[in-house]
Amino acid sequence: MPNSEGKKRPFGQVKTTQKRRRKSEYTKMNAAGVEPMKGSDSTQEEKYRKLVQNIPCAVYSAYPGKAGPTTFMSNKWKDLTGYSPDELYQNPEAWVGCIHRDDREHTVNTYSQACRDRMAYNLEYRVVHKDTGQLRYVRDQGHLSKDEKGAVVSVDGIVTDITELKELENELKTYRDHLEELVKERTAELTKAHELLKLEDQERKKAEEALREQRDRAQQYLDAAAVMFVALDGKGNVTLVNKRGCELLGRDETEIVDKNWFNNFLPESIREEVKAVFLELIAGNIEPVEYYENAILFNDGSQKVIAWHNTVLKDRSGNIIGVLSSGQDITERKKAEQALRESEERLKILFESAPDAIYLIDPEGRFMDGNRAVMELIGFAKDEVIRKSLAEIGLLSDGQLSKAKANLKKVATGEHSGSNEYTLKRKDGSYVSVEVRIFPVRIGGKLLTLGIARNITEHKRTEKELLEHQAKLKSLASQLSLTEERERHRLATDLHDQISQSLVISKIKLDQLRKSSTSDEFNEPLEDVCNCLGRIIDDTRTLTFDLSYPILYELGFEAAVAEWLTDQIQEKHEIKTEFVDDEHQKPLDDDIRVLLFRNVRELLINVVKHSQANKVIVSIRKVKDNICVSVEDDGVGFDPVEVTSMATKRAEFGLFSIRERLEQLGGMIVIDSEPGHGSKITMTAPLKNEDEADEV
Repeated sequence: MPNSEGKKRPFGQVKTTQKRRRKSEYTKMNAAGVEPMKGSDSTQEEKYRKLVQNIPCAVYSAYPGKAGPTTFMSNKWKDLTGYSPDELYQNPEAWVGCIHRDDREHTVNTYSQACRDRMAYNLEYRVVHKDTGQLRYVRDQGHLSKDEKGAVVSVDGIVTDITELKELENELKTYRDHLEELVKERTAELTKAHELLKLEDQERKKAEEALREQRDRAQQYLDAAAVMFVALDGKGNVTLVNKRGCELLGRDETEIVDKNWFNNFLPESIREEVKAVFLELIAGNIEPVEYYENAILFNDGSQKVIAWHNTVLKDRSGNIIGVLSSGQDITERKKAEQALRESEERLKILFESAPDAIYLIDPEGRFMDGNRAVMELIGFAKDEVIRKSLAEIGLLSDGQLSKAKANLKKVATGEHSGSNEYTLKRKDGSYVSVEVRIFPVRIGGKLLTLGIARNITEHKRTEKELLEHQAKLKSLASQLSLTEERERHRLATDLHDQISQSLVISKIKLDQLRKSSTSDEFNEPLEDVCNCLGRIIDDTRTLTFDLSYPILYELGFEAAVAEWLTDQIQEKHEIKTEFVDDEHQKPLDDDIRVLLFRNVRELLINVVKHSQANKVIVSIRKVKDNICVSVEDDGVGFDPVEVTSMATKRAEFGLFSIRERLEQLGGMIVIDSEPGHGSKITMTAPLKNEDEADEV
């Protein structure tokens, strides 16, 4: 086989070379100040061999090169490979044959390169026992010995069995990988820092250092997490805590690690209970709890509530050796939940105590929930109506049920249904009137209808009574107005037919007496008396017209309006007037005729007082079965809403009184006006029935 110089050496030269090398070694020992062993060379060599044979490593010496012959190998080599030293001496290829085929090429090449470079080497490879086939990991360490001239004379080294060390390293790596995976999973779940974890994982995978370096790096990852990590051993002592855990506990890492978790960091009220559960878990008597909440103690004695996710740690045999827990501070969330519960309780109290009936209906129209007022209103127990439709409960008639369903559809599409009134049939058969408002609400992502119902039965009864009283009052007012007009007409008639006629006759007779008298002494007093009677007759006629306009009864409504418009508005107040009549027959009941005339007169007086108009137009026309009378001016106009409001505050009942009187008789009034644009007021009243008109 070639040596480092590429030449073959006869086997006989080996022993000579060995002797020469040992002599060189003794020379080196003397030069280094080491006293060589005393005695003969054979005795020293024997002691040297015994010493080497008892070393728990295989010690060898060989010529350099891939197939350099082995000049010495201790018996430990046979324990490792099954090959005796003599077999190595006789077969230079035996060493290569011991190496596992997957490691052989790399090992031989590395060794050969070291020989060429004249450098020490440190190899790790597997050897195969020739008899049992057992694999062993070995570490082969050697250096090249040189003579005084610097020439390499031998390769000396030791082969150490590192199988158990390799197995331990694999176990540590497995445990480390397991811990890294837990850290990776927990950190990914709670911090969602996926990109950071990937980067950290890549950095971690690059490191092939000892277990402590891996733990330190894992500690860095844990410290970067937004949640706390705590690892406990089987006795409950803290073996690991991250930065967030220190912050939540208010302590340094040195104050936490190696301390008993239960005795130092849990409130006394839960300490024994949690500890007992932990010990049962470690003993394997119970399954681990994935999620759990409990309080921890801050440095100042205050408490924080933590939500824990727990994972048990096991050794390679599957035995539980501890717990790794990740915890998130949910103190504020718990406070918020408590505040929410209190708020819900307050709302529930308000909900149940509300005097109005409040209820929820689902999109299918089924009753979902309601407060106490609902049950009192309808007379049913809650379990009798839950999940039932309005039709199934039987609260509404068919007509009102259709109305309710239509309103529910409006709300579901976003429309407003406004306030609606219904009559509900209670469980005992009685009826109640309710005013209902419904609104769309969204609960749990589902669109529901919120209803608020108010019992207005008493209100409706009171309203009905009030309307009846108002109707009676209006009727009485109308009758009073008609009675007043009749009485005014009677007085005017009596005044005209009796007093006025008597005064006229008296004046005629006095005029005749004055004309027949020849005495100037009586003529002047008689003339004064006649003039006085004339004035009295004029006043009586005016009073008669004021009490009851005779033309209204003698010639009718249209003629009375036309004459009064001319006499009182145009001639007396110098305002231009225009009267328009469609010339259709418009038979009227006495009370409507009188009311319309008085209203027209009142409106015209208002024009004179307030409008500053130059012209006023009164038109009368027949529209179907009604008479329409409008009074229009070109004056300053007004705001109808404001005028009505001011009149109400000042207790002035002009337009209000006109409206009330017309409505009592089945009519109405429409006001069209705005400031600066004049006004037009139209009154509408029913005509007299044609059959009744014919009879008259």
